Amino acid sequence: MATTDIAPIAPTPPSPPPSPGVGGADTWKVDLCGGCCKASGCAGCCCPCCVIGANAKMVSHGVVVQPMDGCGGVCCAHAAIGGIIQGAAIFFLGPLAALVHLGSLVGCCVRTDLRKKYNIPGNPVGDCCIHYCCGPCAVCQEYEELVTRINATNA
Repeated sequence: MATTDIAPIAPTPPSPPPSPGVGGADTWKVDLCGGCCKASGCAGCCCPCCVIGANAKMVSHGVVVQPMDGCGGVCCAHAAIGGIIQGAAIFFLGPLAALVHLGSLVGCCVRTDLRKKYNIPGNPVGDCCIHYCCGPCAVCQEYEELVTRINATNA
């Protein structure tokens, strides 16, 4: 039986972690329930349309705004779709129409924009599911996430 010389394989050095937003995936800095009743206060539960509007402004402008300063286009869209249209559907179609929460569609779009801006893994379907199942937690998480990231950038 002939023996052959086998050279050992040299271990490859570990690669440095990728920089956020520069080709590599980042992660959420705030857990899903980690933003509840922090910077956004109780506005995420009591007036989510304003906080969603504030989140949209922070994503697009990169400047921290107060939760109640989110009034405007996105806030009105969430209120109209999630309130008026939803209320009319429940009135005309019955209580089962409440299971289709249309306001979460606006929130999931803002969440998708946030994820794309900071290169956080996920997909739009997951964003909609999170906003449908735990909307107030998602809104607060996004607000706290944006405040944390913007303050770190400006520091």
